[in-house]
Formats: sequence, C-alpha cells, structure tokens
Amino acid sequence: MKDLLGLMGKAKEMQAKFQAMQD
Repeated sequence: MKDLLGLMGKAKEMQAKFQAMQD
C-alpha cells in the first residue's frame, strides 16, 4: 500500500512538471 501511494505521488509530481513545461 505504501509503495502504491509513493508511485501515485511520483506520477503526480511528474505530471505537474510536464504541465509546467507545456506552459
């Protein structure tokens, strides 16, 4: 469960970085 939450956190971080690059 902890691993899954960590993966979701990383995915959100990467998504935020990707959106920032698109701006």
